Amino acid sequence: DSLHADQQALFKKSGETDNTLAKNRINFIRGERSLEGGTSAKPFRTRGSRHGDVVNSALWYVGAPAGGFDLLGYSAFATAKKSRTPMLYVGANDGMLHGFSATDGTEKIAYIPQGLLKKLPALTEPGYTHQYYVDGSPFTGDVDTGSSTTPAWKTMLAGSLGAGGKGYFVLDVTNPGDATNLVIADQTSSTDADIGHIFGPPVPAEFNPQRSLQIAKMNNDRWALITGNGYNSTNGRPVLLIQYLSGTGASLEKITAASTGANATDNGLSTPRPVDLNGDGTVDVIYAGDLKGNMWKFDVSNKVPTGNWGVALGGNPLYIAKDSTDTRQPITSAPNVRTNKSVGGMMVAFGTGRNVTDGDRSDRTSVQTVYAVLDETKYTLDSDVANKGKVKAVTSPAPTTVSSRTSPTAHGDLVPRTFNATNINGEGRSSDEVFWNMSDTQVELKYAGTGKKRGWYLDLPVGGERILTMPTFYDGSNVLDITSEVPASGGNTTEESCSPPAMEGKQYQTLMGIEFGLRPTVQLLDTNGDGLFNAAVDEDNKTNRHTTDPGKAIKVNGGFNKVTGKETCTNAGDCKAETNEMPKPPLTINWRQLQ
Repeated sequence: DSLHADQQALFKKSGETDNTLAKNRINFIRGERSLEGGTSAKPFRTRGSRHGDVVNSALWYVGAPAGGFDLLGYSAFATAKKSRTPMLYVGANDGMLHGFSATDGTEKIAYIPQGLLKKLPALTEPGYTHQYYVDGSPFTGDVDTGSSTTPAWKTMLAGSLGAGGKGYFVLDVTNPGDATNLVIADQTSSTDADIGHIFGPPVPAEFNPQRSLQIAKMNNDRWALITGNGYNSTNGRPVLLIQYLSGTGASLEKITAASTGANATDNGLSTPRPVDLNGDGTVDVIYAGDLKGNMWKFDVSNKVPTGNWGVALGGNPLYIAKDSTDTRQPITSAPNVRTNKSVGGMMVAFGTGRNVTDGDRSDRTSVQTVYAVLDETKYTLDSDVANKGKVKAVTSPAPTTVSSRTSPTAHGDLVPRTFNATNINGEGRSSDEVFWNMSDTQVELKYAGTGKKRGWYLDLPVGGERILTMPTFYDGSNVLDITSEVPASGGNTTEESCSPPAMEGKQYQTLMGIEFGLRPTVQLLDTNGDGLFNAAVDEDNKTNRHTTDPGKAIKVNGGFNKVTGKETCTNAGDCKAETNEMPKPPLTINWRQLQ
């Protein structure tokens, strides 16, 4: 009875004379099971569980406020909420974003995005076949919704429908289980022609996995959700969406990367990587790829968005990814960045590949690539009074482009990186893994002087192997930790099933320095599985490994004490291959006596 009349009508079929079945359908969705059976007396389908399946949505943990901001009122907010119920949030294909207590597993809240209401009655039908609903991955961030003198901090959750529909939503989850003023924004029933299916995992801060970089403060002093517009939008063009979460109204700012031409057709912007260049806590530039292989850079460094925010580098992409047949390679995951120590500027590292359709999953032939491209732009602080203290670019080089990759000389600005043709079978605790090493003949590339280059690339060696997550940095170093995979495919994709797919997936881990694309100088992988990291025994630093057991993830945690040389795991089958830690710099302790 609390639903709007238009919403009530969605649950009532033609010919039904009263609201009885409509109300029962709603109760079924809420978890009531007495009318399950598929008969005239019990007309709804029989479920194995009240809770729908979770396919592509990742779990997100929220405990005490974890933003770590040095901003007015945040310390008091963090102290006040430090003992709140820790929560696990996840989207499910029962039409809901679920929030469970991480303490005892009880469900505290479930939210049905507006755009899914019309799809919910199908869940009750005896002939129901699997559909996606809330299939995107949620993430959170702390936001100041107050004024410059009176802060009002809140924890906000952003979610998307993924394969379940177009759009995104933002909820206030400051107080777990409190549905009062819950919805900040819901763009899942929007008619906005630039909003499509938004995929991709969250982009966490490097040293703070509980904080997403996509919820951030902009240079106009407003907090916002930063996301790509996704795929299959009505307009089909790549657009950066900036959904404001503070200030006057929950308005939406849009920056279109390409309005005309091939890049504005059958395209869409993927997960963005915001960057704070000068450490003042606000986003200055944003990098994001699209389905056409373009890596875009957006300049949002000015205090005034109108007329100032837009695509950097003269409106051109930083890079256009193509394979050896001149076919563009889709970019569906966020890039990552590090400062180039040789000449300054920013190294932008990203991988190509997609896994959106059944055709994508069954692809075992296409070649995808890891790239690290130099953005040479230099910055200075703006002296203009209106924008004082903000960064501004002092150079804007032309974009790097790669022509058809028919010979090494055609690559021009980038240096190729390759693995040795012969792989190495692991031993001991690494016996279910295979390792590749990088050729010893590969050397550092030059970023200045005669023959200078602007980055490197590595073609992934296995057909159908692709990168679907943002490259991270290994143990706080400049070594890229790249996870790639050949997805599982086949099997039943239309019904809920625990049966394995026809073709199991495989996962790979690659470790390469971001600036030069060379193998790490520290032995990180253990080829002979003895728990020790010896370059001679382990045949020098392996750069890539994968598991030979289909469907299994790379093992990254260990059960071996390198000091005692003894197993620390109870069962031999639980002993897993380890990766080494990066060396830690020695610390010098100093003190002064104050009198």
